[in-house]
Amino acid sequence: MSDRHLAFWPKTQPRHLSLPKELMGTFAYRMAMAWQRTDNPDEVKPWFLRDSPGFAITPELAPRASEAIFDKLTMSALEGTPLAIALRDCNINAVALVGVAMEIGIEPTARHAADLGIIPVIVQDACGAGHAEAAERSIESLKFAGDAIITDSDRWATVQIALRGLTSRVEESNVPVAGAVIAAIPIVIVLILFQRHIVRGLTAGAVKG
Repeated sequence: MSDRHLAFWPKTQPRHLSLPKELMGTFAYRMAMAWQRTDNPDEVKPWFLRDSPGFAITPELAPRASEAIFDKLTMSALEGTPLAIALRDCNINAVALVGVAMEIGIEPTARHAADLGIIPVIVQDACGAGHAEAAERSIESLKFAGDAIITDSDRWATVQIALRGLTSRVEESNVPVAGAVIAAIPIVIVLILFQRHIVRGLTAGAVKG
């Protein structure tokens, strides 16, 4: 998705953060062991420690002055970050999700957004994957649930107009809803941070028992 599709809309970049092993608990170890394909907790290596090379943002994705970065420990960009607070404060009721990976960060964020009453818009051709079949299952599952709008970058403008129209009609009915539409919570930053490690792990085979 090019800047011409997103230039007029607020953007944020969720970025995955690893904790030092001294602060890792059951969930953190379980997730790290799955990604790193190991049964031994002693072999786990935190990939995204703060100030480590893997945690750094590449110059091509450096945030603008109008953009924010939210560090997260979880799959969903809305869990444990200030993102949901910022969306509510700005009266935003729809988000477009782009980036990587569909089956790791995008689907959980879309489901979480729907549970919070935020309309998730999946711009499918702007979403990558670590495992193509798993990503396709994520898309089909989201379509089945019906909570998300699935579109592509060419139809993105049409979706924005439709969302604005829906908001206007509800507002005319005196129902208090958000009056603005955010165009992106780009999980694209996850592509840069996870690509070398998680994608390799996802394609290495099944998680060891």
